[in-house]
Amino acid sequence: MITANDVLTVLCSNYDTAGYPEGDLLSCCNIGLRFVNENLRPGVSPDNPLIAETAAAVAHYQFFIRTEDATDKCESYRAGDITVNNNPSKALQREIQIRDEALARAHSILEDGGFGCYAQ
Repeated sequence: MITANDVLTVLCSNYDTAGYPEGDLLSCCNIGLRFVNENLRPGVSPDNPLIAETAAAVAHYQFFIRTEDATDKCESYRAGDITVNNNPSKALQREIQIRDEALARAHSILEDGGFGCYAQ
């Protein structure tokens, strides 16, 4: 059976999580794993590696929306000749795309539908 620690291992190997508290990441892994387990098709092996991969993508999205990266209000900063641009909405759209692509790859193990309310 896939555990939240298994999901954390996948999360840390597939995504940049350096410097983030492990407890916060593990909490999001629990959320991702619960979501995937609640939407598994009947008969799917609880050891299927797609469970951990999909839960990690959902956990990554959950962690992203909980950090300041997703809600940073500064879009542009200029200091002399240096300009830094940040577009939080583009970053959020990228995270949504990563999560949705993982859900699409897991179509063989997940029930169809039911994801609309989870998307935002």
